Amino acid sequence: MSLKPLGEKISEGYPYSKFEASAKNKSSSVVASSGSHPFLVADMPRLRGTEKPFVVITATGREAQEMIDFLGEYDSRFELIEFPSWETLPHERLSPSSETVGKRLRAISRLIQLKKTPADHPVFVIMSVRAALQPLHSQLSEHPAMEITSSREYSLAELPLKLIELGYERVDMVSQRGEFAIRGGIADVFPVTSDHPVRLEFFGDELEEIREFSIADQRSLPTKLDSFMLYPSRELLITPEVASRAREMALEFPNLGEMLEKIANAIPVAGMESLAPVLTSSMVPVFEFIPDNSEHIILSRERIRTRAEDLKKTNEEFLHAAWDAAISGAEAPIDLSAGGFYDWEEFLEKLSKTNHPVRFMAAFGDQEGSDIEVYDLPSFSGLEDDLNSWIEDLKAQDYSIVFTANGPGTAERIGELAGAKMTDEFSGEKGTFVIRADLQKGLVAPASKLAIITEREYLGRNATYIAPSKRKLASRRGPQVDPLELKAGDFVVHEVHGVGQFKELVQRKVGRGGKLNREYLLIEYAPPKKSYPADTLLCRWINWIWSPGMWVVRRLCFQKWAARIGQKQRAMHEKLSGKLPSIWSSFMRRGQRLRAMRLVQTLRGSTSLRRLSHMWRPRTN
Repeated sequence: MSLKPLGEKISEGYPYSKFEASAKNKSSSVVASSGSHPFLVADMPRLRGTEKPFVVITATGREAQEMIDFLGEYDSRFELIEFPSWETLPHERLSPSSETVGKRLRAISRLIQLKKTPADHPVFVIMSVRAALQPLHSQLSEHPAMEITSSREYSLAELPLKLIELGYERVDMVSQRGEFAIRGGIADVFPVTSDHPVRLEFFGDELEEIREFSIADQRSLPTKLDSFMLYPSRELLITPEVASRAREMALEFPNLGEMLEKIANAIPVAGMESLAPVLTSSMVPVFEFIPDNSEHIILSRERIRTRAEDLKKTNEEFLHAAWDAAISGAEAPIDLSAGGFYDWEEFLEKLSKTNHPVRFMAAFGDQEGSDIEVYDLPSFSGLEDDLNSWIEDLKAQDYSIVFTANGPGTAERIGELAGAKMTDEFSGEKGTFVIRADLQKGLVAPASKLAIITEREYLGRNATYIAPSKRKLASRRGPQVDPLELKAGDFVVHEVHGVGQFKELVQRKVGRGGKLNREYLLIEYAPPKKSYPADTLLCRWINWIWSPGMWVVRRLCFQKWAARIGQKQRAMHEKLSGKLPSIWSSFMRRGQRLRAMRLVQTLRGSTSLRRLSHMWRPRTN
């Protein structure tokens, strides 16, 4: 399914010609709804050509991921390069994850290739403002990725040394990215850019076979690889120059002596990337690695400026805190300001001095921007009209109304409620249609007589459906339930209320004046159990926790539910600890000294709750 026909329909309006005219200039500013920004970005290769990459800067990492998902559905010819930001601040003594480092280095490697050989297809580089404002050390391009190919000869004795040079850690059994293990003629490596680790089987020095294997049981998978790329596991690699500088600084900064000593001995240490400003020759902006004449597209300029100011303030607060501690008697901290985030205006000034055109897309008025008259969906909060009546008005005006839904069940439900026709791809005809697409915001283009309404805007929620291509291999969450696939009588487990029986899907009016229709699941629960006096609260908890139904819940693989049971057990211990004297007295009045002693042992964790439930049965009134 392609979203390109929707973009072509938006471009039919006369105001869209303002955007096409401004695209011919070196720099431009466009005013349009935030829901139309992805369509405008996707149309840039048609207007500006495919010989140059387009760098898209968003306000947050989530928006960057949404842009990647959109462009992937818009045109399969697009090459998408993701450049994520660190999960930590630049000067924190914490290292970014190996997966993040792998994505960043893969992006840098591809950009360096594009500098030498331009692509013959559209290329987009997507990053958040946090990734754009963080400086990089200039030696990143000096450590290219290593390609491992089957049926070639590699020195099995030198391979571990090369992997250590790339920042990989040697372990007994591979379990995380950035690790490797050697056992005889077999080498297990987990590349930082792969979903599965790979197993290299050697016959002498000849690499006979490359297979992926599972982390869970360490067994080889059927997948065979002809080759794979091995990117460094760290952005700061310990070269002889880095080790020499660390050795010189160890005496000057005793508070960093342990970390610098390890670096001087070529031992990677967590947080060593924060010392890159003083261990490397220079720090440069990210656009130094981007090919010349690449166009930068900045979305939601005001939101990006606000986000950049927050990042700058947070970074400075941590640096000032270190100097305040030095004034109070601590040792003077090392100056790492060169590795902090750039100021937004400073970044734009440096970018303007290069040969990179800059384009801005704003969601609200800008005196210098060209308004292409594409708007967000109206809000009906506090109004007499609702979304359904507005949709009927659009139908009367011969609008093309397109609903988008991610999952097949949600799409069918929208088709039933809105009377829309299910279709694989929008054809540009007038009418009401439902297509499967993962859009975040809708839009209205009066000049093109087009309205796009997402499932969130129509149903008031996001579906839990995840496309197979976007599912992660190692998810910690339990299986998700699609409400539209439930049948009357099915048993479900609620996160808070527990096991119940699904009855039907009902609609209720909510909001001010009851103007909004929302769908809810009607779940029936068992009637409450017989209540006990307050002093028998302990046994009531125990009997419920260890009821036979508990095992049914565990078989449903809802780890979150099992964790909640554990939380309730701990809460019970805390609550009963204050009532221990009264419970003790109750036992002693009954002459049950042994049971009282066992109760104390239970609250201290020496016996099981199930055993306690057998030794003390509650009395009912």
